[in-house]
Amino acid sequence: MDAKTTTETMLVFVCECCALMIANGDESECRDYYRHGHIECDLGAGAVVTGEQVETPTPSTCDGCHQRLGALATMYQVSAPTE
Repeated sequence: MDAKTTTETMLVFVCECCALMIANGDESECRDYYRHGHIECDLGAGAVVTGEQVETPTPSTCDGCHQRLGALATMYQVSAPTE
């Protein structure tokens, strides 16, 4: 009988730069396209962009870098392991 490991995940919303960092594994896309570095995304290994994106009706905060974003910011849904 094989033992299975179950990883609990949570759904969170992140800014575009955090989504790019999760998808690419580094901040090169953010740095090359937007010409700036980015605060570290603290979701850690195992986070996956699910493809869902929403436009926030009010100001909100990124769950990855905790940067405050204005109204109508595009946020991306991420499945991240709980620790």
